[in-house]
Amino acid sequence: MKNILSILLAAMLVFTCAASSAFADHDPDGTITVTGSATVTTDAESAVVALGVTTSAAEASEASSKNAEAIDTLIKALMEFGIGKEDISTSYYYLNPVYNYEQRNEDGSYTLVGYSVSNNLSVRVRDIEKVGNVIDLALSNGANSCDGISFTADHAIEAQDQALAEAVKEACRRAELAAKACGRELGDVITLDESSSNGGLAVNSMRFAAAAEAASGAADTQILSNGLSFTATVRMTFELK
Repeated sequence: MKNILSILLAAMLVFTCAASSAFADHDPDGTITVTGSATVTTDAESAVVALGVTTSAAEASEASSKNAEAIDTLIKALMEFGIGKEDISTSYYYLNPVYNYEQRNEDGSYTLVGYSVSNNLSVRVRDIEKVGNVIDLALSNGANSCDGISFTADHAIEAQDQALAEAVKEACRRAELAAKACGRELGDVITLDESSSNGGLAVNSMRFAAAAEAASGAADTQILSNGLSFTATVRMTFELK
């Protein structure tokens, strides 16, 4: 895996060079608190595409039957393209009544006009360059919605750990610099609070509607990943000597 290290350093210094009741038990002579952040960016290695098929009909059984046929066609097409069966799973399945909300009946209810069935699949694409091809293939084989694309990295934990280590290093560097500016020396760490975040979501809620009819002959869908970012932020309080 190629790692592209991008360290975004941001630090905020809060100095306490006099006695503080909050830290009196730890250090009667003063403390220093710093915040350090770091971000590690790494290449995405696979993607998960949420593809769905929604069908409707006057009867629930008919809507369900139409949906099952469409999903079967979609799954077969994905597998023929090279997507493994273990990389295709059902994320959710809904069957809902459809009412005419523009006009009420005499009793105040709405008229039932049919049923809608939604069946969504989570499809893992292990070759990033083929994500756009998978979407185009899905459009041509029954899919009419895409609820998102998330990129993943096999070594995400390592990237998160690296970001945390870099954030701590930056906080320590800033603390030493600030202590020296105060004419003091850095003591032991009193507290350390950590928070982290990671990226991965590339496209959210792409709805194709009737675009499947225009899929043939249209330009290929381009899905690009700029990598995954893992950010760690630490807030550290040190004793001052």
